[in-house]
This record gives sequence, C-alpha cells and structure tokens, in this order.
Amino acid sequence: MNNLNILNDAPFSQEEQQRFAASAVDEILSGIHNVLAVDMQLKAMADTIEQIRRNDKVKKNVIEEALKYGKSFDLFNAKVTVLCRTSNDYTGCGDPVYNDLLNQKETITAQIKAREAMLATGVNPETGETYQPPKTSTSEFLTYKFK
Repeated sequence: MNNLNILNDAPFSQEEQQRFAASAVDEILSGIHNVLAVDMQLKAMADTIEQIRRNDKVKKNVIEEALKYGKSFDLFNAKVTVLCRTSNDYTGCGDPVYNDLLNQKETITAQIKAREAMLATGVNPETGETYQPPKTSTSEFLTYKFK
C-alpha cells in the first residue's frame, strides 16, 4: 500500500461521522453484502487502526506535529489538545501499610467471588438460608482470530 487515499474521504466532524455510520449501517442491512464478512472486515480495520495508532513512532510523530500548533488548537473540525498523563507505580515503595492494604484487597476480592458463587446457587449451604437469584443478562458476540 503506497498511499492511504481512504484518509481523503475520512469523516472528521461528528456530523460527518454520524452520517457516514448511518450510511454504512443502511448498506450493511440492505442485504447486498454478507453481514458476517462485513463484520469481520470492520474488526480487521479496527485492529489495524489500533496497531497504527499505538505504534510508538507514529504517536511520537503525531505529538511532535501537534505541538507545532501549540498545546490546544482547532484543526479539521476538531479541538485538539496535547495532554500529559503521569502514572505512579507504588509497588516498589516498600511501604508495609500499602502492601498490607493490597493484600486485604486481594483477600476481599476473593471473598466477594466466593460469596457471588454461593449466591448464584440461591442457597447458603452452611445455614440453608435462601436468596433471590442474581439478575442475569446474556449478550452474544463473535470473536475473530485472523490468520
């Protein structure tokens, strides 16, 4: 692929995005295309876009280009803001109180899971007490593993 001509027709504004999506949905539901094939293509495109956007070199170049315009600016019907996020990793601080709290969190999480498993049966085996069953919802979805 020598050029990305598809970018020339990419929707920029929210209105263009909504119009593009509505048009795509209409075409998908029209019966012209195999909806499974279209869904697979959409998934492949989303994965490809994610690979491009997560590439460190691409991210670095995008930030450098953006900074030429300042920290915040308008471009192509969008407000662009360059932000910085700092994250902290406290696990190596050697604080026994913090480490104890993390252990308590793990213990509580395990206790909650065990309690949920018991509640799913509707009966406490130790006391015989009964409970309302948990509300459940089911959603169907597909996964794709591309070769």
